[in-house]
Amino acid sequence: MTLLRRFKAYHHELGLFSKIEQPRHHRPDVCAMLLITERAPRTPGQGAPRPLICKASHGCLYFDVDPDALALVLTEADVIELLRCGVTMDSDGLLMMV
Repeated sequence: MTLLRRFKAYHHELGLFSKIEQPRHHRPDVCAMLLITERAPRTPGQGAPRPLICKASHGCLYFDVDPDALALVLTEADVIELLRCGVTMDSDGLLMMV
């Protein structure tokens, strides 16, 4: 199942931050960023780390991660936690509404 389909399957969890039993941080956006940073594979030879946010458009922040690489490491629980933190996905990648 693609990462986009996995996010769509659990979309009903979007924004339900209070359901996370042990969040990485008390702020949903920081919690999501910490989880993405922990899970996102680094490309060998990538050089200096880049900012996690790569684009802002129409009230959305887009994360600079490779969805295909992330799909290989995110668990079902990770997808649900990201949704509960307010992260969703569209054809351009992972995003969070502001």
